[in-house]
Amino acid sequence: AAGIRALVAEIQARQIAADTARESDPRRDSVAIITPYRAKGRQWELVVLAGLQEGQWPRISEAGGLLRADLLGPDGLQTAEGAAAQIAAERRSFLLAASRARRRLIAIAIADPTGQTDAPSRFIGELGVRPVTCRPEIMPSTLEGLVAQLRRTAADSSAGPGLRQRAASELAWLATQRDEQGRHLVRGADPREWWGLRPFSDPGLAVAAEPEPIRLTGSAVESVLACPRQWFLSGPASGRPAKDVRAVFGTLVHQLIAESVQTGVLAADLSERLAEVWPQLPYGAPWYTQAQYDQAVAALRRYDSWASSSDHAHPLGVEVPFRLRLELNGRQVLVTGTVDRLEVDSSNRLRVVDFKTNGSARSQDDVLQMDQLGIYQLAVREGQFDDLTGGVRQLADAQAVYLRVAKADGPTVRSQPPLDSEGQTWVHEHLSEAAEIIATEDFYANVQPGCRHCDFRLGCPAQAVGGEQQ
Repeated sequence: AAGIRALVAEIQARQIAADTARESDPRRDSVAIITPYRAKGRQWELVVLAGLQEGQWPRISEAGGLLRADLLGPDGLQTAEGAAAQIAAERRSFLLAASRARRRLIAIAIADPTGQTDAPSRFIGELGVRPVTCRPEIMPSTLEGLVAQLRRTAADSSAGPGLRQRAASELAWLATQRDEQGRHLVRGADPREWWGLRPFSDPGLAVAAEPEPIRLTGSAVESVLACPRQWFLSGPASGRPAKDVRAVFGTLVHQLIAESVQTGVLAADLSERLAEVWPQLPYGAPWYTQAQYDQAVAALRRYDSWASSSDHAHPLGVEVPFRLRLELNGRQVLVTGTVDRLEVDSSNRLRVVDFKTNGSARSQDDVLQMDQLGIYQLAVREGQFDDLTGGVRQLADAQAVYLRVAKADGPTVRSQPPLDSEGQTWVHEHLSEAAEIIATEDFYANVQPGCRHCDFRLGCPAQAVGGEQQ
């Protein structure tokens, strides 16, 4: 009896854990993180497949290590499994994992344009759905960043009304916070500090004062349409830095080409003229000065190669100026410019040529509506060069000749189709749009490829590094 009492006391003194597997359902109240093979026979409402990158899924590797123990079988050496068989096995594993979802399946991969991450798995395309790009939301780490995020949300027409109202309420509360001296603690929360709500200042002096016509050039039209803000700051506002040595390079090459046409001497034979002035150019290091000189001489040789073609045997003029007056949508526009070369092609049509000394050539698609060539063609069509052409106005294709971009033995050439002989063209549309921007002085900022090299990037409202920084 004493032994039984001792046993009962011992059992009562023990603390035995509850049977959680029986009292709760872990399949309902938890997240299972398992391999595809451990998921066999089970299903969930939601399944997430993570890490879908090449090299991880499918994983193609040489198994067995240095000694290749995986080739040992009961009957000796076995045949190694090929890559196709490994991919097939990985595909079965992928489909097994994907089939575990009852209602919703999420497959996650990273598409990294920098190449630092493996490419997304080939299996994603086998799901039969279009991938959705998701960008991680970066939460602000400063008070200024929080204000910026709230302002973006409050002004975002695509956001829900509840979210926008909440953002506005938070901004209103932040705007009321002051220190002991009554000064605002949170800069930018008060709408009275927002630039977009302020009235435009008086320019004092109009960019285009009536009744004077709006003055445009080919390069100006392209600049205005690309980014009105950049054009205004670099032109009428006179904010562009002084002309750099790259522009001097182009000027010298153009002058020697013009002299070559006028004298009949090959442009490359005039290179001693370059040698006289080249040391005076502020290139800096002697090796770089020599390299640029060699580039200039090579450009002149490419010009000679291009000009030797029978299709370019009849130049009518070089560095030919024009002044074209137009009326576009009730506005007077004066278009001025200088055509690098005006020639007659082998079919007795007129061609305008623009020589470029850029280090790279624009694509053929870009040149199809290059404003500079289009305006030169329009000047021909409107009779600006009748004194040279004898009244002939039939156009050939216009050409942009990139003298520093070699192609075979000559320069790279991009062509623009001839304008229609009458009626409105895309050139008229571009001129009208540029004139409208200048007349209304609506110099907004555009995001475009030239932003990377813009002199006025700091303070630009279209750039993340700009905004209200001054």
